[in-house]
Amino acid sequence: MLELARSLRKNRRLLGDFIVRDLRGRYVGSSMGFFWSVVFPFLNLVIYMFVFSLVLRTRFDDSSSPKQVAL
Repeated sequence: MLELARSLRKNRRLLGDFIVRDLRGRYVGSSMGFFWSVVFPFLNLVIYMFVFSLVLRTRFDDSSSPKQVAL
């Protein structure tokens, strides 16, 4: 494990170049690029919150769960 950490530290510039190359290759044809990979999950979260809280009227509290009886 220690040897892996040393190797990563020694080759951190190469690792950074690989990461940048991978991200550029992945989002090369996209109009919004890397930004979209951050916005899209947040947008999904907002939509799910709207659907479950307003449309389906779901409540996420503990009052509906059955109470345990102590013996």
